[in-house]
Parts: sequence; C-alpha cells; structure tokens
Amino acid sequence: MRESQLLRSWAALKRKKFLILLIALLGVAVSWYYSNFLAKPVYEAQTSVLINQSNTAGGSAIQYDTILANEALVNTYTQIILSDTLASLVTQNLGLHLTTSQLQKMIQVTNPGSSQIIDVQVMAASQALAAEIANEVAKDFQTQVAQLMSLENVQIVDPAKIRPQAQPVKPNKELNIAAGLLGGLTIGVILAMFLEVIDKHIKFADDVELEFHLPLIGMIPDHSRALNGLRPKYKKKKQKRVPRAAATTNGPDA
Repeated sequence: MRESQLLRSWAALKRKKFLILLIALLGVAVSWYYSNFLAKPVYEAQTSVLINQSNTAGGSAIQYDTILANEALVNTYTQIILSDTLASLVTQNLGLHLTTSQLQKMIQVTNPGSSQIIDVQVMAASQALAAEIANEVAKDFQTQVAQLMSLENVQIVDPAKIRPQAQPVKPNKELNIAAGLLGGLTIGVILAMFLEVIDKHIKFADDVELEFHLPLIGMIPDHSRALNGLRPKYKKKKQKRVPRAAATTNGPDA
C-alpha cells in the first residue's frame, strides 16, 4: 500500500511537471529581480586592534598573561566597542545621522582564534563610509579603554582602507537565486500535490475501490489510438468547378 501511494505521488508530480517547472522559474526570476533592483548594496570594511602587554598609565605592571588568557577580557572589550557611549561618540565625531542602535547593528566584533587580535567589521551603504566608521570605532575604543580601565594596551594594527573597486557583500545574488529556485520547487510540489488531492477523476484501478468502496471486477483497455492507426484513409475526390457562364448555356432551358 505504501509503495502504491508513492507511485501515485510520483505519477502526480510527473503530470504536473510543467507547472512545477514554471513556478520554479518564477521563483528564480523574482529572486533575480529582487537582488538586482530592490535590495540595497551593502559594503564591508574591517580594522584590527591588538591587545598588547604594555603597562598601565600609572606605570604599575600587571600580569597580562593571566588577563589575556581569560575570555572575560575579550568579552569586556567587546562590550565597550558595542556600548552606547562609544556609539554616541562615533556618531558625534563623524556627524552621522544615525541612532546608537542603528550604528551598533552595523558593527560586528570577532576574536579570531582566541588571539590578542580583535577584528571590528562595519557594514554600510558605501565602502568609504564603512572604512571611516571602522577607523573611528577603533580610535575611540582605544581612548575609552585608557579612560575607563587605565590601560594603554590597545594598538591599531590594521586600519580599514578605502577600496574603490570593492564589491558589495550583500545581497548575495547567487545565494538568493538558489533560494528562489528551491522555494519555487517546494511551492510547485506542494501545489501539484494539492491539485492532485482535490482532483476527483479516476486515474488508477485503486481509485474505484477508494471512491466507491466496490471491488474491481475488470478493466477494459483503450484501443482507440491503435484502431485509429488501422483505419483506411480515404482520399476525397476534388470536384471540378464549372464556370457559371457554361452552366447557364448548357442548362435544360438552353
């Protein structure tokens, strides 16, 4: 019974293959149009800062090996970079028409390999703006650490650079088109199966028992196509047309 249901489902999908293909192509077209005309391009810039093993501003030595080995220090620095105070300072220094929450959503902080390096990525509408914000965040972060923690152990290693030929990181056109194709195929399959469920036509021998609850006695094969091929074809004789003037002259009243 299970194999019969699978075969019927596969047969239904084969019958609706053109519908499924059409919806899949429609999904690809919608994704392509969105990626090229509706989605706004987003550019990325990155700057890196190093947490070194310098002394405090007062000159007292700290066991930096122990501090830097602790993940709490990286978490603390991450919170400082994403704090409202730093976001407000960056917005004020650059004259940005952004709220602190909007700016914070543009910033991402990572610690590659649990090293002493902290990467600050910024996404913005242009690569130049992203680089400007990333460099300002790193500079203000360095100042904030010195003021709040009395530490001068932050150095800017790799400032963000403006790249005129930079390509946007969003939208990902290939990924969007693939998602549109997958979504179109999924919708097409669901629609095909739905149409199969609401279709009450009898297509299989099992449909008689399921629909009428009656046993199937036999089946009559359809030989109409074969008979059409065996029937003799008669050629119609073309009737000769007689000119009207000749028909009038040779008529019974002539």
